[in-house]
Amino acid sequence: MPHAVYSEFADQLRQVHASLRQQPGFVSDLLLEQPASADSIHIISVVRWENTEAAEAAKDKLCLDIDRDHVIDRLKIISDIGLFSPIEH
Repeated sequence: MPHAVYSEFADQLRQVHASLRQQPGFVSDLLLEQPASADSIHIISVVRWENTEAAEAAKDKLCLDIDRDHVIDRLKIISDIGLFSPIEH
């Protein structure tokens, strides 16, 4: 994401994570950042859930509260969102 929108996006992401922490089935979360270039930064947001159903329910509730596509378009953010499962050892 461009450095120019970092502060606004990071504030919104913190608010989203605060909301997610209150949802049933929440286990843990992690926010990471990495400088990508002179004018951009990468942010990774990971949220662990008890199960897929809890993750989907939280996602559905979040979609009601936030117009994610509008924020991504307005801030010119490249986003890759998915539901991942752990690799068993």
